[in-house]
Amino acid sequence: MKKWLKMMLVCVLSFMMTGCMKMTITMNVNKKGEVTEDMKILMSKEMLTANGADLDAALESMKKEYVEKYPDAKIETVTEKFDDAEYAGLNVTGIKDEDLKATVEGRVVTLELPMNDLTEDVSDMNNTGMDFSPSQLKSFGCSMKLVVNMPDKAECEYGTVDGKTVTIDLLEVPSGTKSITVTSKLGGFPWWLLIIPIAAAAVFFLRRKK
Repeated sequence: MKKWLKMMLVCVLSFMMTGCMKMTITMNVNKKGEVTEDMKILMSKEMLTANGADLDAALESMKKEYVEKYPDAKIETVTEKFDDAEYAGLNVTGIKDEDLKATVEGRVVTLELPMNDLTEDVSDMNNTGMDFSPSQLKSFGCSMKLVVNMPDKAECEYGTVDGKTVTIDLLEVPSGTKSITVTSKLGGFPWWLLIIPIAAAAVFFLRRKK
């Protein structure tokens, strides 16, 4: 469960070095509770090219680092614009995390994401004398979002819910939050339940015929 938290910590450390950052982690949950992760991390081109640094070289250096962290993922360099400012970074898709899995009980799929470990680690970094409070990060233009795509209509007490998708601004999650829970009740009739009575009826009629 901790791998996705470490992703965010890596992003926070990147913020320390480069300034303004936009980060989105997307979790795709299927009916079996299996989770795949995608991540997009963007930094302002102005900060990436500070002191005459070459943008392409900076992006390739970032890409190399993430290829080592996630060898099975697809990693591409991307550029985007926010409020007339140019950003560049990486789009990482297909991250495998065997420790992260939703629970499935009956027709309900539940994904629980612990937040206390992240809070403690960020607090430890505050001992460096730098302010990592959500309000301070927002004032610098930092954005940290979590998007969870559930297999069916989702429910969550945080963020906004749109059908199967929950979008959470991690910089607006109340301090002291221990975990975020997202649930999804699978809809539709479980047609597989009809197999047993149909099979039994078929056997009954075949016996009568004989």
